[in-house]
Amino acid sequence: MGAGGVESAESSGADMAQSAPSQILSFANFAIDLRSGEIRKSGIKIKLQEKPFQILVLLLDRPGELVSREELRGKLWPEGTFVDFDHSLGTAIAKLRQALGDSAQNPRFIETVSNRGYRFLVPVENRALAPAPPLERALSSQTRRFGSAAAAGLLGGTLVVAAFLGFNIADSRQWLRRQSNPRSVRKPDLLETSGLTARVSAGRNTT
Repeated sequence: MGAGGVESAESSGADMAQSAPSQILSFANFAIDLRSGEIRKSGIKIKLQEKPFQILVLLLDRPGELVSREELRGKLWPEGTFVDFDHSLGTAIAKLRQALGDSAQNPRFIETVSNRGYRFLVPVENRALAPAPPLERALSSQTRRFGSAAAAGLLGGTLVVAAFLGFNIADSRQWLRRQSNPRSVRKPDLLETSGLTARVSAGRNTT
């Protein structure tokens, strides 16, 4: 296989994994996560290479139906990929059967239709979780926004009350200091008092 063929096949597999919907397909005691590209048997992860996994996904998409060799070639080894198709396909199918504990002579999961393709034999269950309805998402968003606004309002009110109390406390302390220190009260100026006394005396003498 040429370098260009390897890059083309790998990029095709990466695109397929990225575009796969977030869902779990299950059959027998196997579960296949299309998003992560993982296969598990009774909860235990099984190692499976990219091409066998891609073939399994195509078979699970149409259980009970024939998936032709031409379709597999077009999707997994696109035009421009230089590869021995028959050998590569046979190797990928053998690895897939080994991972599933299946056999070509007594197939439990994958049946070979001679010179035509392959068929998946057992029912497949789609266990994808439905996304939240638009109304629920909108309500959830509104709830988050209301909670943020309420928290901001509560914080602002707390700051205002704290500032008000701070000013009142400062005024109260000043008043208490004035009351406890009589010397701080302004006494009449002595010069003004003596002047006033002189004017009163002068008035009496004239009369």
